[in-house]
Amino acid sequence: MRFSYLFSAFLATLAVANPIASPKAARAALTIANPITSPETAGAARLAVRAPSDSPEWEEVTKLFSKQKFKNGDWVWFTMEWTLGSVAIGDDDKESKEELTELRKELGFDHIGIIIGEIIEKDVGIGKDKGKGTKMSRKFSGNLYHAIKDEDGSTELKHHKWEAKEDAKKELKVGKKTTSNKAAAAIKETSAYFDVASHKRYAIKGNNCNDFVKAIEAKL
Repeated sequence: MRFSYLFSAFLATLAVANPIASPKAARAALTIANPITSPETAGAARLAVRAPSDSPEWEEVTKLFSKQKFKNGDWVWFTMEWTLGSVAIGDDDKESKEELTELRKELGFDHIGIIIGEIIEKDVGIGKDKGKGTKMSRKFSGNLYHAIKDEDGSTELKHHKWEAKEDAKKELKVGKKTTSNKAAAAIKETSAYFDVASHKRYAIKGNNCNDFVKAIEAKL
């Protein structure tokens, strides 16, 4: 008899320490743990996770051209300067120490290139937001073109896709908006420039990196 009484008391203690939730309470707990309960809310949450952001390149360009407004398909160009002392002797540009010193005096910086590219804006809205321009992906896609001295004394074209994370010791200088036709002509000129006899050999005065950039700018 005493054993039965003790066992009942033990069960009662367990019930108080670990109460069994009612179905209603269980549903409430699930609601708190998982606040997204409707398809609409769930969809909005997924969109928030996938919300597009402006590319770093677009942000840099719009900061540089702070007084300009861009739209999809706009073409733009600007220059990038390697600041004084940032170019090391023996890198891709094979200028001698004496040539680099003279170039620095001539230009006021170590090196220069030109960036030509396009503004790309795309509506990425889904469902009721589609086509309203409220969800936009904005990018700038462009290439950096610059001329260097090769080991044999000739000039050589270097180019690659420009990224905003370029070396911090390079300074962007504002250029201008241009047309797609002018941009195409300028990009073509980046190669054609080296077909000219006077452009085949590198020269501090008359055929350096800045002379190349000026020739490309003339097409823009």
